[in-house]
Amino acid sequence: MVIPLVLFYMLFFMHYFFIYIYIFFFFFGRLVLYTLFFADNFLFHKEKTNATIIYENVRKEVFVMNNEYEQAEPKKNIDEKIERDYDRSINMWNDVYSKCQIIDLKGKSLSVEPMFDICLDIFASKCKNILDFGCGTGDVLFQCYEFGNMDSGLGIDLSETGINFAKEFATVNKYTNLNFEMGDISYFDNYNGKPFDGIILSNVLDVMPKDIALKTFKGLTKLLAPKGLMFVKLNPFYEKTDMKQWGFTQIKDNLFEENGILRYRELDTASWKQSFEKHYEIIRYLEFPYPWQEGMNRLFLLQKK
Repeated sequence: MVIPLVLFYMLFFMHYFFIYIYIFFFFFGRLVLYTLFFADNFLFHKEKTNATIIYENVRKEVFVMNNEYEQAEPKKNIDEKIERDYDRSINMWNDVYSKCQIIDLKGKSLSVEPMFDICLDIFASKCKNILDFGCGTGDVLFQCYEFGNMDSGLGIDLSETGINFAKEFATVNKYTNLNFEMGDISYFDNYNGKPFDGIILSNVLDVMPKDIALKTFKGLTKLLAPKGLMFVKLNPFYEKTDMKQWGFTQIKDNLFEENGILRYRELDTASWKQSFEKHYEIIRYLEFPYPWQEGMNRLFLLQKK
């Protein structure tokens, strides 16, 4: 009787022992498995996230580098093209001026257009020492000479053919005290002569790249005496659609070329006025047509403040 009772208690306690062991390993094992599982996922996720961040950063850097390259390279190419097209424009004018013929006017007066002539007469009547910058063949400076008020004049142009023509034309027609030199605004880097009381810019600023035009205009303003006059003639303003319709190609901003030659920098009249009024008072502004050209040419008579 005693033995069966002992066996009973042994089996009873062993039963609960195995139950506790099962419960312990069940929960402990699951805890270990969950810990390992989440730790593995956490580590994997962390590594994945770092890899993704590195990849995205590299991709961003490559994108930024490529974007900067794509922006810088075309800009560099465009600037080089503008420089080439501007140089070609000088060659074009050399070719145009080579076809001009030297003639003896025999006392006949030069004329451009009635309104142009009147405004130029007003300008010349108040100026003794005149600079014609971008003079071409010198015709506007010769016209000023004929008005009879100027003492001396200087014509500057990048076209060697135009300068040679002007020199010979002046000799043939006995225009005295006029000098013509080849160059751009850098010609005056070491200039120590007296200021000019009149400067002519006829179709110059609007056929130059913006940076060259700004440098030229600032340099000429320094050369002009206080209250001196500036005679500025500009080509007509054309809309971009018209320019493209006529066969011109837009290079950059307001610059247009034709057959690889820089021809126009298109700015509306309000923009020119705003630019001029920083240093000048606008004495006269008028518009007039040329029979051979579309649109209205623009003419400013400015006085330095």
